[in-house]
This record gives sequence, C-alpha cells and structure tokens, in this order.
Amino acid sequence: MSKSLSKEDTVFYCYVLLDPRKPGDYDYGPRVHFDYEPFYAGKGQGRRSDRHVPHALKTGADTKGNRHKTNKIRKIVREGYEVLVKRTRKCTNEEASHELERQLIASIGRKDLKLGPLTNLTDGGEGTVNVALDVRRRIGRKNKAHHANMSDVEKEAFRELVRFNTGQVWAGLSPEKRAERSSNISAGRHAVPEKAKRSFSRKVSKGQIEYRKNETIEQAHKRADAFRKTMEAKPEEEKLARRLAIKEAQANMSTKARKERSQRQSDSWKTRATIVCPHCELSSQNTGNMNRWHFDNCKLR
Repeated sequence: MSKSLSKEDTVFYCYVLLDPRKPGDYDYGPRVHFDYEPFYAGKGQGRRSDRHVPHALKTGADTKGNRHKTNKIRKIVREGYEVLVKRTRKCTNEEASHELERQLIASIGRKDLKLGPLTNLTDGGEGTVNVALDVRRRIGRKNKAHHANMSDVEKEAFRELVRFNTGQVWAGLSPEKRAERSSNISAGRHAVPEKAKRSFSRKVSKGQIEYRKNETIEQAHKRADAFRKTMEAKPEEEKLARRLAIKEAQANMSTKARKERSQRQSDSWKTRATIVCPHCELSSQNTGNMNRWHFDNCKLR
C-alpha cells in the first residue's frame, strides 16, 4: 500500500550544502548569509536535500552526474565531518522554486565560471541552462556512441520521439517562455565558432540527403507543409531579416563553398522522388511548388 504524503513532503524549497571545514561570514546579499562556505545549491521536495551524501558515498557514483560535488562530499566525510544542509526558503509551487534556485546560484556564484564556490554545473531552474563545457562534451560523447550502435529502425523511432516530445514541450509553454527559450537558442547559435558552424552545416546537409533518399511522398508533403506554416506564422520583420541574412551569407561565400553548395543541391535533386498530382497528372520533383499549386490547391480539382 502506498504511503500518503504529508503536507511537508509536498512543499517545494531551496537548499544549500555547506562545508563544515570552512567556517566564516559568507554574505551574498539579502537573506543569503551562511556561517560556513556553501558548495552546492538546489531545490526540491521532501528529503531531496538529504540525498546528496548517500548518493556520493555509493560505489560508482563518480562515473556520472556532478563529479566535483561528489568528490567534495567524499572528502568532507573522509576527514571526519558531516555535510551541513540549510534550507533557505519555502515555495508555493515548483515554478517559484525554479526562479529562487536561479537567483540563489546567481547570488553565490559557480566555481566552474570563476564566480563563486558552488559546484553546480548549470544556472539552475527548469532544464539545463548554461551547462559546464566538460559536461556538454561528456554528454555529447555518450550520445554519439549510443547513436552509432542503433539500427536504422531505432534511429527513425528515436527521431519521431524527439519530434513528438519537442512539440509537447513547446505546446505547453506560455508566449513569454517561448520567446525566452527562442532567445536563448539564438544566443547559443551565435556563440558557436564559424568553423564549427560550417562543419555542422555539412553534416546536416549530408544527413538530409540520406534521409530524403528513403522519404515517402506523404513524408515530403508533411515536411513541406510544416515548413510553409512555420514561415507564414513568422512576423514580416523576421521574414525580411531571414531573406537579408541568406543574401548576405551567399554574397560572402568563397568559390569553393559555392561549388560545394551547388553540388549538394544537385545531389539532393537526383535523390528526390517524383510526385504526381492526382487531379491534373502533372509530375515533378519540386515538392514545394507541387504542394503550393497542385494536390489540394489544383485548379482541376
């Protein structure tokens, strides 16, 4: 029989782990004051704040998660001390606790960013914001190795799952949250070096060509419709900015890049399936124009 939760177990709160070996006056602003040095900040419910030490002392805990935090806890225990836990503030809901966690981490500062003593690897809040570089690399290596061992069927099922989950997440966001997330994604793209952008672009183009070789007519229609609806929903200023950015990028392309781009386009046309309008029986490989002027929009329909 399941155990009923008490009122205390359902309350969200923010907490800080303190290092008892380093007493002092640690003041980080209003209501953020400690008698010992803080080394980790988080949020949770129930006994979440008490689970870090048992987890760190488990065999194999250093192979995943926050290694810096794990090693620090182990060293404190090894020297005969107990990790101190201080709950800072209670919250009425999870969203409020996310915001307080972000504020708490920002006030104290992360050690990997050389802003403070915290071993946190993100800025806190919902999701993974501003993840540490070594963590991003570790996740990337693990995902790449796992993806390489997947069959084609598993890869396609994984793509569909990612598309579905992404759609679910975006559908549940408020307009303000969508704008904030779009801004974060855009800022992240602008921060990527140009060499890495070109390398990624080549991989994406190659992947698109391989994908479209096996693409059905229904999938091509669905993809073209989705792209058209996305572009139509954008404001005119953004559409204009996109067109200008494309023109500028094309004007600044080197001769070698132009030839590579032309070859990729030529290869993609060779692999496209020919589609036929059921009303006028016109056939073409140009999926975009066919969807725009034929099928449901055909004059002979």
